[in-house]
Amino acid sequence: MKKEYKYTTIISVILLFGIILTYSNHFYNGFHFDDTHTISNNVYIRSMGNFTKFFTDMRTFGSMPDNLGYRPVVTASTAIDYWLGGGYNPFYFHLSMFLIFLLQGVCMFFMFLKIFNISYKHEWTKYLVLFTVGWYMLHPGNAETINYIIARSDSYSTFFIVLAFLCYIGSKLCKKNYIYLIPVGLGVLCKEPATMFPLLLFVYIVLFENKVSLTLIFTKQRKQFFNAIKKTIPALLFTLFMTFIVQYISYKQTSNSGVLHTVVDGYHVKYLLTQPYVLFTYFYSFFMPISLSSDPDIAVFSSYTDPKMYLGFAFVAVMFALAFITSRKEKYRPISFGILWFFIAAIPTSILAALTQVSNSHRLFYLYVGLSIAVGWAIFLFLLKIKPVFKESTFIKSIIALALLVLCSYGYATYQRNKVWKNDETLWSDIVQKGPENPRALMNFGLTLMAKGQFFEAEFYYRKALTIWPRWSYLYINMGILKEATNQNAEAERYFLNAVSYSNNNPDASYYYSKFLFAQKRSKEAIPYLQNAITISPGHLQSRYLLMSIYSELGYWEQLQQLATETLTIIPGDTPTLSFIEMSKGKKSQAAANAEQVKSNPTPESYLTLSIQYYNQGEYQKCIDACYEALKLRPTYSEAYNNICTAYNSMKMWDKAAEACQKSLQCNPNNEYAKNNLKIAQTAKAKGK
Repeated sequence: MKKEYKYTTIISVILLFGIILTYSNHFYNGFHFDDTHTISNNVYIRSMGNFTKFFTDMRTFGSMPDNLGYRPVVTASTAIDYWLGGGYNPFYFHLSMFLIFLLQGVCMFFMFLKIFNISYKHEWTKYLVLFTVGWYMLHPGNAETINYIIARSDSYSTFFIVLAFLCYIGSKLCKKNYIYLIPVGLGVLCKEPATMFPLLLFVYIVLFENKVSLTLIFTKQRKQFFNAIKKTIPALLFTLFMTFIVQYISYKQTSNSGVLHTVVDGYHVKYLLTQPYVLFTYFYSFFMPISLSSDPDIAVFSSYTDPKMYLGFAFVAVMFALAFITSRKEKYRPISFGILWFFIAAIPTSILAALTQVSNSHRLFYLYVGLSIAVGWAIFLFLLKIKPVFKESTFIKSIIALALLVLCSYGYATYQRNKVWKNDETLWSDIVQKGPENPRALMNFGLTLMAKGQFFEAEFYYRKALTIWPRWSYLYINMGILKEATNQNAEAERYFLNAVSYSNNNPDASYYYSKFLFAQKRSKEAIPYLQNAITISPGHLQSRYLLMSIYSELGYWEQLQQLATETLTIIPGDTPTLSFIEMSKGKKSQAAANAEQVKSNPTPESYLTLSIQYYNQGEYQKCIDACYEALKLRPTYSEAYNNICTAYNSMKMWDKAAEACQKSLQCNPNNEYAKNNLKIAQTAKAKGK
């Protein structure tokens, strides 16, 4: 026994080291997808003073009203990460997720061990469990969740469900006193799929406590079936209560008009018909994770004759038949339980809701817990069956070699998936390659190109995306930004106005149009749009900053003080907002106040900041003068020359702009902004604008 314990401990330590090594390259990966509005632009998580609001106000979840969810445990965890990291340090956000992931692995080990031992005790069981859990932990499909920071809603809810199961089956005290329901409640406050716990528990009780075959529950063993229902009632009532709280708060604070639309236009029916095939792709990816995409481009089936639809139906039928057949004998029941877990965990995203994204990689995380149980146990039974055919020593060595090969292969694949998540360019490049007709991927890849000054290439991807999603406001926002950057202001305004018209509930559309108006010295026109953005999303900090800047510029001191005071209730102690408060008291614009500070403490950086403020106010000559003051202190200041170039571009003085940009590039040949502005000046001059 001591020898077995020693081996188990050694293997566990090696496995732990392997998991840490596999994920060692993910801790500084950036924020992606919904991380933008739930974390990067979420003003509420920047103050721990909002902690109680996370549990009472859904608006604290993020800055996008159409994407709000009542997930207070998730929001609270991101606020803690922000506080620990002193800001948006991705290391702390990834570290907390990874630690919970490791803890889930520990819970899965003891949970799987209990289930397997109930079914069939064997000396290999602990090693089987270590392999099965290791396979799950090293699976590249789960890397899609662990790398995606806000997908902690999936990872945390899954962790709490596994913890609840462990409490129920591993501790009589927890079971008797209903302590196992605490993690269930926390799971529901992370994400809705945790509400499937009562159904999962019911299946567990039927198969492992009452030892009933699913094929006999409606005949000879009806009493055991109803007995299982009775045992599940406390979990069911508690989960219904938690679900009621979540739904009540969601209903009170959001609009549900979108749900009716999906039902009326038939989308929900098409979605349901597509999901069996989607589940087949999830199942297939468990064994062959070679085409994983962080944003799959699977769409609902447009025709009832699509062969993929019938492939999906056949898959579901075969799997349910297998679940019922394997439930007949105690020895096979982990396979049945794992299969049913896979399908039950998919109910919220496959049946109950018709989501915009038909398939999503971070949904694998919850489903793969069950699939790991089923597949791990099936492999074990297969090995026991063929064991007598081989020499024992050779057989064991071969199994160990194969297990190492599988774990190392999956670990390597996960390490490579981590690289894909490094930044927006690596992520969206991978998604576009795997889904060239995915409009979201086309737009976001275009954004990475635009950031590098490759406007022509970026426009190609934007226009291609528009042919697929012709009414997506973000595409029009980015086309507007692109046209503005290339001095095509009339076209830019047309795109911004389209973005506003196609978006009833998107603060970004109003904000970016306002930013454009501000740059065009049309500040008064921007005010109602910014006020609308703040009404839509009170936590949209960029709109607040820009509106305060406009109030300061126009001398609307009373409005400035009122807006700044309101902003401080959301983010107490915010430095820029406090400076606006001081401006409203002294009745001096931001640029004027900063100009006085710069004179008393001149630095190249402070003059550069002042030049930007002058530029934003449309005072281009003052912007240029401030840059020359910066150059007196630092003659090789590339950014200062670039700002001079930008100002001359706005004044349509193309020769002087080109001269300034060339000097900027002499100081720093890698200055992408200078390359960009030089291209604008040269192109505009060639066209004779």
